[in-house]
Amino acid sequence: MKILKPTCEGSSKEIAIVIFDKLKEKIYEAKETRDNTMKWMDMTKEKLKSLSISPKAVKEIHNTWREMESRSQEMLDDDLKYFANFLNQIRQKVYTESAKKASDFIKPFYPAKNLND
Repeated sequence: MKILKPTCEGSSKEIAIVIFDKLKEKIYEAKETRDNTMKWMDMTKEKLKSLSISPKAVKEIHNTWREMESRSQEMLDDDLKYFANFLNQIRQKVYTESAKKASDFIKPFYPAKNLND
């Protein structure tokens, strides 16, 4: 940052120090935010990978998608795309596996063979 000082046309040394200190703060804040986001992504990935195939898993994946959307301003575009792709893959896995299981669902309007019998 000290290299930038000569490009601060005509500003005093005191003002430049204040500007650079503020810039340094913003950089550290952005780094901390990204680190927190990466930790959240890693923890969430581990949690979702351990889910069993169930309606609860589907709900958890959809809730995580909503949380990802609300955190999108804290994420880099590539991080967002990567995590969205991960959620899509895990959701597809849950849907595919649950489609293989037998269902207790009974069709509500399945008519009897002959109502007169």
